[in-house]
Order: sequence, then C-alpha cells, then structure tokens
Amino acid sequence: MRKCYLLMMPHMVLLDFAGPWQALHYANRQSARIEIIPVGSDPSVELFDGLSLNGVQTLPLEIPDNAIVMVIGTHGDGEQLKHPACRASIEWLQTHVRASHTLVTVCAGALAAAEAGLLKNKRCTTHHSLCEHLALIEPTAQVCDDRIFVQDGHCYTSAGITAGLDLALHLIGEWWDYTVALHVAREMVVYLRRSGDDPQLSPWLCWRNHLQPKIHRVQDHICQHPEQRMNLAHIAQSVHMSVRHLTRVFKEVTSISLHDYQQHIRLNHARRLLAETPHSIERVAELSGYGSARSLRRAWSSVHIESMKSLRN
Repeated sequence: MRKCYLLMMPHMVLLDFAGPWQALHYANRQSARIEIIPVGSDPSVELFDGLSLNGVQTLPLEIPDNAIVMVIGTHGDGEQLKHPACRASIEWLQTHVRASHTLVTVCAGALAAAEAGLLKNKRCTTHHSLCEHLALIEPTAQVCDDRIFVQDGHCYTSAGITAGLDLALHLIGEWWDYTVALHVAREMVVYLRRSGDDPQLSPWLCWRNHLQPKIHRVQDHICQHPEQRMNLAHIAQSVHMSVRHLTRVFKEVTSISLHDYQQHIRLNHARRLLAETPHSIERVAELSGYGSARSLRRAWSSVHIESMKSLRN
C-alpha cells in the first residue's frame, strides 16, 4: 500500500485539503490502495475560515521511498509561512523529501515547497495571484502562471481550490486506472474534468461576474449547446427581450459581444475535442458548430486562442 502524507499547515483553505482528500478516499473504494495520512507540526490545525481540524499526526521521521507528499497551501500572500508551525513544516520538507518521493502541492503549497528548495529548476504553478511571489522565492523555477496544474518529473503543482481536485483526479488516473478516476469524478458529481493544459481563467467561467439573470441564462444556453449556430431571435425570445435589447445588454454587463462570447465558447469546445478525442478536424468543426475545418481554422486564428500548429492535420 502506497502512503500519501497530506501536510497540513495553519490557515489553509478547507477545499484545498478536502477536495484531494475526498477524491483519494473514493479511489480507495474502487481499486486504489493508498494510505492517506494527514500530518503536521500540531495535532490540531486552524483553518482560514476559523474552523479547526483535529487528529493530525506528528510529522514522520522517515518517509518510504515511493511515498507521496502533498503540501496543502495556506491562505494569503505567503506571510503565513512565517508562522512557527509553517516554518517547522518547511524544515521537515527540506530534511525529509527526496528524489524518490512524489511531491504534490495544492495552491500556496508551492510556496512552502519553494521555501524548502524543492522547486529548483522546476516547471510549476500556483494560484494566479501568487505566481509572482513564487518566482521571487525560487528564481530558478519556470512558473507557469496560467495552468490548472503542472507536472515536472515526480513534482506536481496545482493552482489550488478546485484545481487541487482536478490534479487529484489526474493522479488517480495516472497512478491506478483512468476508469477509477472516472468513477471518482462521477461519485463526486464533478461536471467537467480539466487537464493541466487548461488555463486557470477558463472561457467557461469568464464574463460571468455580473448579476443579470437573463444574460446568465443566455450564457448557460450557449455553454450547453456549443455546437449550435446562434439564432438570435430564438434566444432573445426565450428571455423575453428584443434582439437589439439583448445584444446591447449583453455587451453592457459582460464587456464582450454576444457573437464573440459564443466564438470563445465554441473554440474552447473545439480545443477540448481535438485534445481528448480521436475525431478528425472536420468532425470537430461539425461538433463545434462550424461548417468546415477551414471555417474553424479561420475562427481559431482570429481570436488567437492557440497557434495553428496545435490543430491536427
């Protein structure tokens, strides 16, 4: 049985810990064999939101060669790393984590790993608000500031919060079986698993920071049916607005035109199909609402989402 040590430090975000922890427990219900061990410098850890978790085991003096060390980050801009319990945890990482171990960090856990010298010359990431700080701590690291998670050898770093769950599902599939990861995702009712190549600020989440319910309904419809050509009259009627009023309000509250919004969603859908399915580019164009591969390439180029080299011939 493989051991996984979840390093817990004060002021961590509950979901940074709970997402991966729950995913690993569900994996054990399938066919994975992993011993999940919460560890820390204190038997009780106070979370960022005022709650506390008990039953934390003492930092082990020895770690088996094939063990996983998952570092759960603290909330904030890195100042929490000066806390005595955090310093003790960083010293433990520095002393005990070796090349024979697998290092996983969630959110600001990358800052603690960097402080311990474990990210030297590594490709890595963290929450987008902390990437500059991570680069200051470890100047030799190649910090990827727009990735859900990054793998460099036996080192895995994630952007945190829900990205920690994305990484956990990826690791379950990689270490055991992707059918196990699929079962876990279904059990946890995860709508869409993201890959490490996905940007932290996904088009599916952008332009949604407004309080206009009718516009949210329009966006929901576009996201749920990316393959459909947009019928403005039908969409406007469904939210009891005129076409002119809908297009004006949409641009007003989202800062993007309705046409451009659908373009981003359809192209993101096409990128997923290209990356995750064996479909030809012609079939992908059809499933994304484009009439031909030529139209898809033209649209792709016009918004500069990715280089044309990434499209399969």
